[in-house]
Amino acid sequence: MTGPATQCSRPTVPPVAWLALATWCGSVAGEALWWTSRCDVSKACMMGGVAAAVLLSCVVLLWRTRWRQLLALACCGLLMGAVLSGIQGVHTDVVSKMIRDAGAREWQGRVVADPSEGAYGARVNVRLLGGPCSGIVASIGWPEGGDEPEVGRLVRCRAILEPAILDEVYGRGNIRAGVLASGTAWSAEVEGWPTGVAGRLWQWREQANVYLSRRTGAGVALLRGIALGDRRALRGTSVEEDFRILGLSHVLAVSGMHLGLVCVLVLAVCRLLHVHRRLSLLASAATGACFVIVTGVPTSAVRALLMVCTGASAEAFGVRRDGLASLSVAVLALVLVSPWGVFSLGLQLSVLAVAGLLLFGRLAAAWASSCVEGIFRRSAELMSLTCVAQAVTVPVTTPVFGMFSILAPVANAAVLPCLPVALCCGMSGLVLTGTVGVWAGEPFILVAEGLLGVLARVVATLASLPGAAVMLGGNTAAAGAFVAACAVIAWVWWPLPRDTRSARRVAFTLVVLLGAVAVGGPVGAGARIVVCDIGQGDAILLQDGGRTMLVDTAGDGTCLRAALARAGVRRLDAIVLTHAHDDHTGGLEGLCGVVQVGWVGVPCVMDADAKHAIEETVARLTPRGRVMTRELHAGERFVLGESTVDVLWPDVSGPVPENTNDTSVILAIHRGTFDAVLTGDAEGPVQNALEKAGLLDDIEVLKVPHHGSTNGLTEQGLAAWRPEVAVISVGEGNRFGHPHAAALEMLARAGVRVYRTDYAGDVTIEIGVHGFRVRTQRVCENRTCVSARVRAPPPPTIWSMCGHQESGGTQVRLPHMGQGRASSGAGRPALAGACRCGRRPRLQFRRLRW
Repeated sequence: MTGPATQCSRPTVPPVAWLALATWCGSVAGEALWWTSRCDVSKACMMGGVAAAVLLSCVVLLWRTRWRQLLALACCGLLMGAVLSGIQGVHTDVVSKMIRDAGAREWQGRVVADPSEGAYGARVNVRLLGGPCSGIVASIGWPEGGDEPEVGRLVRCRAILEPAILDEVYGRGNIRAGVLASGTAWSAEVEGWPTGVAGRLWQWREQANVYLSRRTGAGVALLRGIALGDRRALRGTSVEEDFRILGLSHVLAVSGMHLGLVCVLVLAVCRLLHVHRRLSLLASAATGACFVIVTGVPTSAVRALLMVCTGASAEAFGVRRDGLASLSVAVLALVLVSPWGVFSLGLQLSVLAVAGLLLFGRLAAAWASSCVEGIFRRSAELMSLTCVAQAVTVPVTTPVFGMFSILAPVANAAVLPCLPVALCCGMSGLVLTGTVGVWAGEPFILVAEGLLGVLARVVATLASLPGAAVMLGGNTAAAGAFVAACAVIAWVWWPLPRDTRSARRVAFTLVVLLGAVAVGGPVGAGARIVVCDIGQGDAILLQDGGRTMLVDTAGDGTCLRAALARAGVRRLDAIVLTHAHDDHTGGLEGLCGVVQVGWVGVPCVMDADAKHAIEETVARLTPRGRVMTRELHAGERFVLGESTVDVLWPDVSGPVPENTNDTSVILAIHRGTFDAVLTGDAEGPVQNALEKAGLLDDIEVLKVPHHGSTNGLTEQGLAAWRPEVAVISVGEGNRFGHPHAAALEMLARAGVRVYRTDYAGDVTIEIGVHGFRVRTQRVCENRTCVSARVRAPPPPTIWSMCGHQESGGTQVRLPHMGQGRASSGAGRPALAGACRCGRRPRLQFRRLRW
C-alpha cells in the first residue's frame, strides 16, 4: 500500500520532553507533600521517604543500562519540580501569615479576570499592588450596587482578607489556581487603566465589549467569547451547555487554537504585503502576545504563545522545528514561573491534547485517509484528530465533566472549518471599528455574527440527538493508567493500515463499539433504592422492573452524572424535584443531552419564579421540547415496575408553607412487605400534619429529612415511622454541620441502623420478595452505622434479609423488626382502605400514567 500510511513514521521524543514530564510530576508531588505536611508532618516524611526509596531503586537498577541518560533527566526534573513546589509552598505560608496580620485596610490592585456571579453577589479576582502583600491574587466580593470592573482596571477597596489556606473546603483548589486570599469589600472604587501597551489593549477590549453588548443572540455571545475571552454572556446558557455536550468547550475557551488562527492570519497578511520572513514571524508573535493580553492571559493561551515564540525563533534562525520540543520548553517555562500552574484545567487539557496530536496525529490521519477517499478525506482526517485529542484527555475530562461525547468527532468536523473565518472576520471587524470607524468594521462583524449563529444552531441540533453524550464515572488514576497503557502500546506497536479494506473494518468496529456505549446495557429487572453519594444534597434512584425514577438532582451536575454512571442509568422515566433549593435541583441542567427523561414532577406549591426556571431547563432535556412538567400533590399515585409510589405531601387544600423546606414532595414507596419514605427536607410541621392525617406508618427505610439537621426529623415522626434503617444524604465536611449530633442521638436511642453517604458512599437498598438488604459503596466503619435496635425476634416465617453487605464484608441477616404487622401483601393498605394501625387515611390517590 502506498500513500500517506507508508509515509507515517513514528515521531522522535526529544530529551527535553522527558525533562518536562518529570518536572511536571515533581511539581505535583511537591505540592502534595507540602499540603500533607501542614496536617501531618510524619505522614509527609513517610511519603517523601517512600518516593526517595523508589527513585533510588530505579537509579540503581537502570544506571548501567542504555536508559542512563533518560534516568538522569528524569531525576533532575523530579528534583527541580519538587524544589520549585516547595519554594512556592513556603511563599504561600509566608503570604498567609502576612494576610492574617494585615487586618482591615484599604487595598489597591488590578483586575485579572472578568467578574463572576456567585451565590452572594459578584466576585472579582484582583492582583494586589503595593502594601505588604503586593503581587498576590485575592478573590474579593464586590459591594452590591457597585460598578463591576473589567479586566485590567485599577481598583481600590476596603476589606478584611482571609488567607485561602484557612478554607478547608475550597482552600486547596484556590491556592492551586493562584488565589491566596479572599474577602468581601464594604466599599470599592473603580479607577483608571494601567499605563503602557497592556493598559491600552485592555481599554480597547472594554470598548469592544460595550459595542458588542448592544447586540443580542448566540452569535454575538460566541464572538465575545472567542475574540475577547469574555464568556459572561455564555455562562449558564443553552449554547454553553450544547457545546459542552458535544465536547466543544475548547471552542468557547480561548486556547492555542484561537491563538494559532490569529497568528496564521497575520502571517497571511504579511505574505500578501511581501514582508520579510523574519519580520513576519516577529509580527505574528507580537500579535499573538497582544491577543493573549486582550483575552485575560489564560494559561492555555500562554502555553501556545510560548510554543509560537519557540517555533518562530527556530524558523528565523534556520533551526529544525520540533513540535514536541517546543511544547516541552513551554511547559518548563510555565513550571519555572508558577509550579502549581500544572493544576490548571486549561493547561492540562491543552498540553495533553497537543502532545497527543504531535505523537499520534499522523497515525490517526493515516488510518482515516485509508478509510475514506475523495472529497471527504479531509473531513475524515479532522475527525480522526478529534478522536485522538478526546482520547488522551479522558483522564482529565472524566472527573471534571462526568461525561464522554459520542458525537464530538462529527461536531468538530462541522464546526472547526468555519471557526477560522468567523474569528478572523470578528477580530478584523473589532479592530477596524476601534481604529477606523463603525462603518468599516460593521460588515465583518455581521458576517462573523451570522456564521457563529448558524454554528450555534447546528450544535444545538446535534446536542439534542439521543446518545450525543454518555455519562462517565470512575477513578481518575485508573483512567489515566488505562490511557497511558494504550498510548505505550500504540507507540511500541505503531500499527499502520495494511489496506483500505482492513482500515474500514477497524473503523466499522470502532463505530459499533461507540454505538453500543451510547445505547448502554440492559436495565436490571430487580428493585432497589440507591441513595447516591453526591456531596451536600439529595439524589435518590428508585429502580424496578426496568423503570427508573430519580428523586432530586443534587447541587452539581458533574457529581450527579458520575453517580448515575455508577448506577448504569441511561434513561429516567421520571424525575421528582422535591423542592426549590439548589442542593436538590441544581444538577438538573447536568442531565441535558446525556440521559432521556420521561417527565419531571415538582411540588404544586412551588414558587412561580423557581418553577419557571425549572421549566426552562426541562425544555432542554432529551428528547428536547417533549419532556412534560407535572405538579405533584398529596393523593397522587404512580407505579414503577412492581413498586407503588404515593405522594403524601404537599397538601393542595391547605395553606402554602412559608418555609421552602416544608413544600417538599414526600414519597412513600411500597413493594410487597417493604415500605420506605423519602422526605426531602420536610421539617417538623409537615411531620405533625402527616401524623394528624394518619399517614405515618411503620416503615423499613427512612431517608432522614434535611440531611440530619436539628430541625429535620422529630421525635414524633420517628416514633410513628419506626424505621429499621435510616439513610442520611450528606456531604463530607459540609459547612452546615450536618448531620447534627442531636439527630444522630435520637436515631441511636430508637435503635435505628444509620447509613451516611459521606462515610459509606452510595447506599443501595436491594428489595427482595421476602425482605431487603443494604449494600454500601465503601467499607462501613464503626462510625458509619449505629447499633441496630434489639427486640425479641418474630416467628421465623416472617424473617427478612434486613442487613448490609459492605465491600469485602459478609452479609448480615437481622430479624424483621416490625412486630404485629402483616407479613404478606394482603395486609398492604392501598391508602384508600384500612391501614395496618386501623386508621383510614384521608387521601384518595389517583394514578399517574407514564
